[in-house]
Amino acid sequence: MSYGATPLLALQECISAGGDTDSIAAILGGWLGARHGEAGLPAHLIAELHDGPFGPSHLRGLAASLAQGAPPPRYSWIGALFRNLALYPVVLAHGFRRIFP
Repeated sequence: MSYGATPLLALQECISAGGDTDSIAAILGGWLGARHGEAGLPAHLIAELHDGPFGPSHLRGLAASLAQGAPPPRYSWIGALFRNLALYPVVLAHGFRRIFP
C-alpha cells in the first residue's frame, strides 16, 4: 500500500500499530507535511493545532523561509519557556500514572 496519496490513512495505521504512537505519529506527520505540504494534510487535524511559539503560523513561516533559502523565522523564547513550564505537570502526571497503575 502506498501512503504517499493518503496521509490520513498513514497516520491512522501508525496510531493503530500500538506502542509509542504519539511520538511516531508526530514524526510521520512531519514527514507527510514535508512531502505533501499543508494542503496535502487533513484540514481538520491542522485546525486542532494550537498556534503557540511553534504552531502553524511558525511552521508556515519556516516552510516559506526554507523554500526561499532565507533565515528561519524568529520565535519567542519566553513564550516557549512558559509553554514548556505549563507542560511539566502534564508530563509528570503521565509518568507517575504509568509507574503507579
